[in-house]
Amino acid sequence: MSHRRIAPLALLTASMALPGCIIVADSGPHHSGRSDYTRVTAHEMDDLVAANREARLGMDKATVLGLYPDDLTTLKGSGLDNGVEVEAWRVSALTRNGDLSFTRWLYFYDGRLVELRDDRVDWDNESRLAAWRAH
Repeated sequence: MSHRRIAPLALLTASMALPGCIIVADSGPHHSGRSDYTRVTAHEMDDLVAANREARLGMDKATVLGLYPDDLTTLKGSGLDNGVEVEAWRVSALTRNGDLSFTRWLYFYDGRLVELRDDRVDWDNESRLAAWRAH
C-alpha cells in the first residue's frame, strides 16, 4: 500500500544563507479550497476522526500514515535538514453533503511524527526545525 501520490511539484528554496538548511518541494498553496478534498460518508468521517485520535508524537511515519485511508493522505512537501528527511503530509476529507470537513497536517522529521496540527505551518524555518531536531 503506497501513501505517495505526489502532485506536480514546484521547488521552493528556503533560507539558503543558513548552513544545513532545508530545501523544500511544495505541491500546492498553503490554504486549499474544498474542491481538493476527498468526499466521504458520515460513517467514514467518524472513522477518520477516531483514527486521528490514535496518532501520537514520536510514532514512526508508516504507523501514522497507516491510521488514515490512502486516498485521504497527500505528501505536500519534503526536503532535507542537514541530511535528515523532513516531510509535510495533509489528511483531508469532506462529507458528501459538504457539511463537515477534516484536515490534519502531519510533520515528520527523520521518519518520526514531530507535529500534528489542524492548520499548515511555516515548517521550513530554522526555529521550527531546531525544535524538531530536539525530539
